[in-house]
Amino acid sequence: MSLTLEQLQTLLTDPKALKPYIDIDNEVKVFLHFIEEVGEFSDAWRRDDKERLKEEIGDIQILLLFLAESLDINLEEVTISKIKKNIQNGKFGGAKNGEKNLSFGVE
Repeated sequence: MSLTLEQLQTLLTDPKALKPYIDIDNEVKVFLHFIEEVGEFSDAWRRDDKERLKEEIGDIQILLLFLAESLDINLEEVTISKIKKNIQNGKFGGAKNGEKNLSFGVE
């Protein structure tokens, strides 16, 4: 199954589809849980535990989706917007020789 970030965000926070394991309406709790998962990712990184890294980055992504939803932010939309801005500002390589970046429509 392949879903967009927007579809994942909607699915994860739809009480009819799934019951989130944390109170997604409490931004502080979501943020603190997010930070906890970043710490677990850091520990896995230090130990060079590739399998655990995969688990923790998945947890981070899920909590980031929860956090975005609790703040009424469309994560997919803001991610694409930020990538476009970074391409325009030269922070990403972007397209070469003035050609359009096919993925984002940015020159």
